[in-house]
Amino acid sequence: MNQQLRSLLTSLSGLLERSRLGRRMLLVTGRLVARAVTQRPIDFQYVDGCWFRIDDGAAIPLGGRFNLNRGAMLTWEPRGEEMSRLRRIWWFRHYRPTLGDFVVDIGAGRGEDTCVLSTAVGPSGKVVAIEAHPKTYAILDNFVRLNQLPNVFAEHCAVSDHAGFCFITEETEELWQCASLKRGGGTGSKVPAKRIDDLPQVMEARDIAFLKMNIEGAEVDALQGAPDTLGKTKSVCVCCHDFLGEHTKTKSAVQRLLVEHGFHLSYAPAGSPPYERDFVYGTR
Repeated sequence: MNQQLRSLLTSLSGLLERSRLGRRMLLVTGRLVARAVTQRPIDFQYVDGCWFRIDDGAAIPLGGRFNLNRGAMLTWEPRGEEMSRLRRIWWFRHYRPTLGDFVVDIGAGRGEDTCVLSTAVGPSGKVVAIEAHPKTYAILDNFVRLNQLPNVFAEHCAVSDHAGFCFITEETEELWQCASLKRGGGTGSKVPAKRIDDLPQVMEARDIAFLKMNIEGAEVDALQGAPDTLGKTKSVCVCCHDFLGEHTKTKSAVQRLLVEHGFHLSYAPAGSPPYERDFVYGTR
């Protein structure tokens, strides 16, 4: 498909998304195209401004724009396995959560990571999923509901070294996962800020098997607000973002904090993508 035609279809899709009838037309068209491409009974659902792909009983968030991309559809696997496989590599590299584990997902995003963790810990386990951005949290909340994940407890807040409020940047649809906290006042969405140690579900947990953190450069403040939590955590993965530039360089400070709390550090193997090389794993 040439660029001009792709741009035209994107503009047309944007117009149709503004009305209920238009969205219905997109849903019917998308269903026909997706089923022809994948040879599976794919469906779609539009909930609170976000499209979800319904695939073998799983609801997978696609975002606010409905794009019929044949190349992307060819990569789709039942229940979003193409999404889950990569996340298991990231988060389970040095510790794989098991049935009954208590897990904390900080920077849960739209729910893809949370779903993988929820499946790993099973009905007897628990996942506390924390997301700061209001729009992304709304998708996460619907994701948990649509996928019927009773062992997941979603929390809307930014984690920091103090309680109060902070601002988070507004990003475009394509860069939703790059929203970051801003120090002090300013523009953006105002969100509640809490210390990890003060979150009720976390406070009540006797032991935390795994803590994943992916919050776009706010890792140091978050860890400084979590001494009690780190003290009862077995394994962590903190996603630093040094590869993005000076404004998000936190890796050395994260390493120091984790060592101070008794963790032995490890990293992604040589040859991993740049962002994976900034993951810091800690185990006891």
